[in-house]
Amino acid sequence: MNLAAANLTGATLTSASLDHTNLTGATLDKAFLTGANFNAAQMSGASFNGTFATSVTFTNAYLYGATLTGGTFTGSNFTSANLSYAAATGATTKLNSVTFRSTVLTNADLSGATVASSNFLQADLRYSHLDNTTANLAFFASADLSNASARGANFNNADMGGGHYQCCWFYDSGTTLVNANLSGASMIGTNLYQANLTGANLTGANLTSANPNQANLIGANLTNANVSGANLTSATVTNSTMTGATLSGANLSSINSGGVVGIPAALPTNWSLISGYLFGPGMNLTNANLTGFNLSGANLSGANLTNDNLSGVNLTGTDLTNVTLNGVSSGGITGVPVVFPTNWRLANGYIVGPNANLSNADLTNANLVNAQMQGSTLTGANLSGASLTNANVTSANLSYAIMSSTTLNAGTDYRYSNFDFAHLAGADLSSKNFFRGSFNHADLTGANV
Repeated sequence: MNLAAANLTGATLTSASLDHTNLTGATLDKAFLTGANFNAAQMSGASFNGTFATSVTFTNAYLYGATLTGGTFTGSNFTSANLSYAAATGATTKLNSVTFRSTVLTNADLSGATVASSNFLQADLRYSHLDNTTANLAFFASADLSNASARGANFNNADMGGGHYQCCWFYDSGTTLVNANLSGASMIGTNLYQANLTGANLTGANLTSANPNQANLIGANLTNANVSGANLTSATVTNSTMTGATLSGANLSSINSGGVVGIPAALPTNWSLISGYLFGPGMNLTNANLTGFNLSGANLSGANLTNDNLSGVNLTGTDLTNVTLNGVSSGGITGVPVVFPTNWRLANGYIVGPNANLSNADLTNANLVNAQMQGSTLTGANLSGASLTNANVTSANLSYAIMSSTTLNAGTDYRYSNFDFAHLAGADLSSKNFFRGSFNHADLTGANV
């Protein structure tokens, strides 16, 4: 039957058999379609605004670019229907505020469609295509999106509680679930790579073996969530709530944390939660103020602590193998780590090494023989009486440093270093390598140059 471009506004088509019918561009606004059969019908560009279509069969129907705004499709079957938008013409499938309660949309193509505020309560969306779909404020409670693809989709503020999302692909930095309710959701094996879950409610969710690699979980609620075996590599969990969360066997390498609330029920081996930070092998904790933290016995091998403040930290028995300490500031360190990274050491309670921040450090009489201090910031540091024999201090900033009675030898390397305004009175600078060093306004009174 050919009903292309037909005007069926307000028509009553209850239990009508229109399978394989050509309804391209037809208008069915506010029509009554209860129990009708549109199997394999051609309905591209058709309009269903405000249509009442409960228990309607749309299996294999072609609804490309159709408009279903405000329609009610409770109990209807959209299995393998195509509801995607026509990118070439810019037409978009409009499904905002539509009711799809208990509707079957298995394998349906909703790519690029707008389903904002639509109701998908208990809908079957297994293997559906939701890439780049706008679903903010939509209701997916108890819906099944297992194995669905939702790359780049917008689920901001959506209610997805109790839903099934096993092996669903919320993959891509453009996928957003900001403030989404995923409480009690089953997300076993779900791919959340680079997804944005800021403020999401994951209370009691099952994320076993999920992949939130590089995902943004800032402020997310993971209370009593099961995250066992999940891949949280490079994920950001700052200010998240982890009360009772189970993270046994999870991969937390390079994880970003801070301000974490609550006490997890279980953490991976060698990991601990201290003052809101997750500490363990390969952690990523840059620019953090860890003043006074007790890290005794912690395994931080491979961690990134760039620009951290470690003043007053207890490092007794801490494993710092291959830890990145660039720009780290310290002082008042207690205890001795079992392992330091290559070229790093303790001196007078300070962590000393390449590119360390030792501004105003008190290194009086410190043993810095053979120390690797290249690129370090020693502005205002007191090195009086320190031994820098054979030390590498190239490209360091020693402006305003105090170096009276500091021991140097021919092996001490100061190339490209900055000694502006430094106190070098009486220092023996002869036969030392100061190639391209800067001594503007330095005090060289009585120095041997």
